[in-house]
Amino acid sequence: ARRRGWVCNVSSMGGHAPGPGFAVYSATKAFVTSFSESLHEEVRGAGVVVTAVCPGATRTEFGDVAGALDDDLPSFLWQTADEVASDALAATAAGRAVRVTGTVNRLSAAATTVLPRYANRKISALVTSRL
Repeated sequence: ARRRGWVCNVSSMGGHAPGPGFAVYSATKAFVTSFSESLHEEVRGAGVVVTAVCPGATRTEFGDVAGALDDDLPSFLWQTADEVASDALAATAAGRAVRVTGTVNRLSAAATTVLPRYANRKISALVTSRL
């Protein structure tokens, strides 16, 4: 009714490529991103912004519960929850449909759009095998 609003859905880098060993998680996050992009277009004329934020490895309780350790991945891949939240809010305020947080994650997500699906599966398998 106010002709403005914001929705920020939390997706994941895991939704950008298959995730062997994390199939349901990856598929669910792919849905969240696609759903958010669809809604973004559907409601943009009403002044509402829908953003899917796609973080990678983030130091949170989720990782603690899942058993993810800092040394499972190189340190440059880890983000803090504050970094992700700040990036997500800025992207939503800027009207972006999707925001992959972190420079390395953005490069990785961009690569998934040009690599053959076979290569994405194999690279994802290498990464998820470390978790």
